[in-house]
Amino acid sequence: MTMDTIVMLEEKQGQTHVLFEDMQRKVISMGVNEFLDKLCLGHGGTVKGNQKAMSVSLNIRQKIPILICRKKRFILYPVTQVSGTKVWIRYLYSQKIKKVHEYKTRLIYHEQMGIDVDANVRAVQRQHYRCTDYLAHLDTFERKCAVVALTDIKLLLK
Repeated sequence: MTMDTIVMLEEKQGQTHVLFEDMQRKVISMGVNEFLDKLCLGHGGTVKGNQKAMSVSLNIRQKIPILICRKKRFILYPVTQVSGTKVWIRYLYSQKIKKVHEYKTRLIYHEQMGIDVDANVRAVQRQHYRCTDYLAHLDTFERKCAVVALTDIKLLLK
C-alpha cells in the first residue's frame, strides 16, 4: 500500500481513514490536513504552497485540489458530502464519474474498481475538470520553459 494506490481520504474523529485501490482501509492517527502536509513534504512542497499555486493558476478560491507529486501527476481533490464531511478523492484522468442518484456519485477507476461518494455528480465533475485543466496548464508552462531554455542556449553558443 503506497501513495500511488490511495483512492480516498476521509477524516473521522481526528483520524485519517485511507482507502486504497484494493479496497483495503487503513486508519492513521493524525488529521487529514496533517497527513496531506506529510504527503506534500515528501515531494518537496506544502499543502498551502501547492494549493496557492493551483488557486492562482485556475483563479479559484474554494475547494482547491492539491498537487501532491508533479512527476506522478498525483492530485487529491476535496468534495463535501451531503453529511457535511469532506473527503479527498484521487484524480485520475481515466476515471469515470457516474450519477447513481441526486446525491450519490460513483467514481469508477481501472478494472471496474469503484467507490461511491455522497455528493452531487456536478460537484465531483467540476473538481475533476479543475485537475485536468491544472495539469494542462503545467504542461503548457513546461513547454514554454523548454523553448526559452533552448533559445538561451543558442544565444550562449554564438
